[in-house]
Amino acid sequence: MGGRFNPSVIFVDHLETLRDFDTKRYNRVALAIFFGLPLLVGAALAGAGIVLTEGMVGILTTSMSIFAGLLFNLLMIVYDIIRKAGETDTRRQTGETEDGESAKLRNQYLREIFANISFGVLASVFVVILLLLWLVVPGRFPQIVRVVLSAVVYYSTGIFLLTFFMVLRRVHILLSREFTTAASP
Repeated sequence: MGGRFNPSVIFVDHLETLRDFDTKRYNRVALAIFFGLPLLVGAALAGAGIVLTEGMVGILTTSMSIFAGLLFNLLMIVYDIIRKAGETDTRRQTGETEDGESAKLRNQYLREIFANISFGVLASVFVVILLLLWLVVPGRFPQIVRVVLSAVVYYSTGIFLLTFFMVLRRVHILLSREFTTAASP
């Protein structure tokens, strides 16, 4: 059962996308931006006493649910692109053009986009679970627990938003290249 419900693989795959392509070392700036910046913002908001309200919880729950659905659909689109790329790679082996290095880079990029989208879906579901927890037991927690839970929600939402923007950027680059490739004779 643990293997079927283990999100650590998604997290590890997402972390692997934060490595430099050439050196294969983790990009410290990317790690600081993706995990440190949301931590600072979440701690600052909670430290300033900005605690979640029922209205904020409702808006965030709706937003995260919509984003999870959109990202899941995007995941299916990327899967379709990967499947078609595999068919194209088979045709290339029979003598059609495009060098192997270019195909290797595109496949690596598709794998990374797939990992980022999967992580985005996981992050949005995690935020929704935290928000539902907030709704179920709002008055039963002491103020400090509500502040900490708010900080965790802010942190997780920040990670989700940065991942969402990274996915948007990567999909834009991928599709721009696909359009360029399709337009060339």
